[in-house]
Amino acid sequence: MRHLGAAGFLLFWMLAASGLYLYLRFDTSAAGAYDSIGELEWRFGGVLRSVHRYAADAFVIVTLSHLLREAYLGRWRAFRAFSWISGIPLVWLLYASGLVGYWLVWDARSQLSFSATLELLYLDPVKAEQVSDRLFSLFVFLHIGLPLALLAGMWVHVQRLGRPQTAPPRALFFG
Repeated sequence: MRHLGAAGFLLFWMLAASGLYLYLRFDTSAAGAYDSIGELEWRFGGVLRSVHRYAADAFVIVTLSHLLREAYLGRWRAFRAFSWISGIPLVWLLYASGLVGYWLVWDARSQLSFSATLELLYLDPVKAEQVSDRLFSLFVFLHIGLPLALLAGMWVHVQRLGRPQTAPPRALFFG
């Protein structure tokens, strides 16, 4: 439990490494996005896509566990208040990045999720035939840009700590 923050950093780097390969193989056009995901399943990309997905799930679980542990220990007071305040927006960046990554697949569920999100924001839902390549360019830009902002925020998050642990112990790393 003490190394949840370091485990979060490790999972972030796993996501970055697997995401780089997936980005190189991904077709960012509206017509080819779903098909390129299918093509990944027949190559080594299927394994990396699974690593990317499960590392993202683990990153969310580790981050929420870290947040609950730090709240339980009362780490929002005194000199750690800065870390607490800087950590809260990171949860929202993590959520937004994951949501946009979910939309990149562009299957029936992700289209429904995208339409529901637009409705929550009081915007008109988009029909599948109205989608252009520019929307996918926006998705890719957000799915790369938001994690970069998350990384910058993670750096700020640990700045006030005396000995920040950004790498987990070897046993946890290999586990």
